[in-house]
Amino acid sequence: LVTNCYLEVISTLTTTTIASGVYSQQSFVHLLSVGGYVIISAGRNPSIPTDMNLSDRQIDHRTDTLKADLEKNLYLFSTVLGVYDGGREVSFFISLHDRRDDSLHERQQFMKMGTKYNQDSIIYTKGITDKYFMNVTQQLIYTTGQHMGNWVQGKGYVEFHKNVTDNYSEIQLCPTHSYVFSLNFNFTQMFVPMSATPLCDCTLPQLIETNALVEHQLANIKANQRRLEDLIDLEFDFTS
Repeated sequence: LVTNCYLEVISTLTTTTIASGVYSQQSFVHLLSVGGYVIISAGRNPSIPTDMNLSDRQIDHRTDTLKADLEKNLYLFSTVLGVYDGGREVSFFISLHDRRDDSLHERQQFMKMGTKYNQDSIIYTKGITDKYFMNVTQQLIYTTGQHMGNWVQGKGYVEFHKNVTDNYSEIQLCPTHSYVFSLNFNFTQMFVPMSATPLCDCTLPQLIETNALVEHQLANIKANQRRLEDLIDLEFDFTS
């Protein structure tokens, strides 16, 4: 059912049919609740110094190329303003073709896409198949660096109604309002594939208690802060 620019989601136990090209709040919250989506960016990777030195024009080109990849594969998506670890970037919220994705084909596809666009991580959420089960499990999967192929998990999300400064996403919904939210993750537990291939589809990962990912986040925050300070210094030198 489509009313003006609203997107209505018609869901069953096995599929979600998207009827239009713009998310309404009802359909967007439905996807957050039952899964079947990916969040990916082509922005700067704070874990890679050379990536932090890319110009805005280079990042815009990389983002346009990612967008073209999504359009080529006929994905329904919306742009999202993401603020993570002190850095701001344009991300894409994407509806999976196969919400259940039992073969995990799309998971692997988007992991490779994250690597292609030099991303620290992507968010993948397989759709639930039991209509009585809520609080879908989302995965933040590392696609470059020493943690490549590993992931953390979480359940649920938080909607923000007041000002928030870091680790949130903001999406423009139909017709004119925005929705600010953050997904829950446990960064003290890391899932490690039981395979020598980083980008594999693994069903029996090893669960490790670790502080490495918290330290990884802190390093990313420092990298973003250094870049901001460098930009401020550059602007000061230019105006003085």
